[in-house]
Amino acid sequence: MRKYISKKDIPYLIVTLVLGTLSHFLYEYSGENPFTALISPVNESVWEHLKLVFFPIFLVTAMEYSIHRPNKSALWGSRLAGAWAGMAVIVLLFYGYTAVLGREVLVIDILLFVIGVFVAFFVSERLRHCFRKVDAVYIFLGWLGSILLFFIFTAFPPEVFLFTLPENK
Repeated sequence: MRKYISKKDIPYLIVTLVLGTLSHFLYEYSGENPFTALISPVNESVWEHLKLVFFPIFLVTAMEYSIHRPNKSALWGSRLAGAWAGMAVIVLLFYGYTAVLGREVLVIDILLFVIGVFVAFFVSERLRHCFRKVDAVYIFLGWLGSILLFFIFTAFPPEVFLFTLPENK
């Protein structure tokens, strides 16, 4: 595994997997608290489940930055690119396998989450050097824009396949 994921990233990857798994149930267990709706899935749409990757990665990136103080742009920029890549892989694989099988399979859905997190950390590690000299303002705006999109589309989901409940739910 160290061939694909940096040894120093393995604890953050594990924490991301744990936080993502726990956050799947956060909205329900919070009594449907509106704040938790912003950062955890409120329904079974694919869009809502992308929060399981995005927000835990955001949190572990903040943790890592506060502990180690690496190059700000390299860490935050590569993790954002990794989060986007992991979420893209989940979307592509989900719609790919459900198109072939004609239905969802819970075990495959869980596996897609794990694959998405691994892809996120893999891409992040591979792109870290690319972001070293990128202006931190652009990276901040990327994170902020992504967070705002999650918030807006949670409150006002469009009538598009990514935001609707799967048909067999």
